Amino acid sequence: MGTSLTQIRTDRAYKPSPTFKSRSLNVNRQAGISPPIASQFVNDPSFTYDNLVTTDDVEQFFSKQSHIDLKPLFNLCLRTTDKLEIHINRVPEKEQNQNNKSERSYKITLANLDMVLPLQIITSNGTQRMMVDKKGIIVRSATLPVVDNDIDYLTKIVME
Repeated sequence: MGTSLTQIRTDRAYKPSPTFKSRSLNVNRQAGISPPIASQFVNDPSFTYDNLVTTDDVEQFFSKQSHIDLKPLFNLCLRTTDKLEIHINRVPEKEQNQNNKSERSYKITLANLDMVLPLQIITSNGTQRMMVDKKGIIVRSATLPVVDNDIDYLTKIVME
């Protein structure tokens, strides 16, 4: 005879295999999350298996570990249907760098997120990781800057 539903043990929680953990860490690494923080979270018994974990618990853990208030990012990504909006505006000619006429100035801003985020920006001068916020930063380039080429964030890029 087969096993009936009443004979199945329900006193043990599902525990994923070690392979599951390593795959999770690889995904986190690709998403730009520091492996030590992700590893601490995965291995902390208060966040696994026998405990009910809320989104706020996850947000508070990552905020504490990174020393940055991540609540605005969690709110944007998890509680709205909006994408992170990045604006790239060409700076008018009179404000441009007069030393190198081939280079133009561009202002890069976060339109709908009130915090500082690291963004990968590719210009004619190479690739740089820069901290960008609502106030924005000015970059100089002979070509149009490319922002978040590795798709670290789900973004909507607006060029004006």
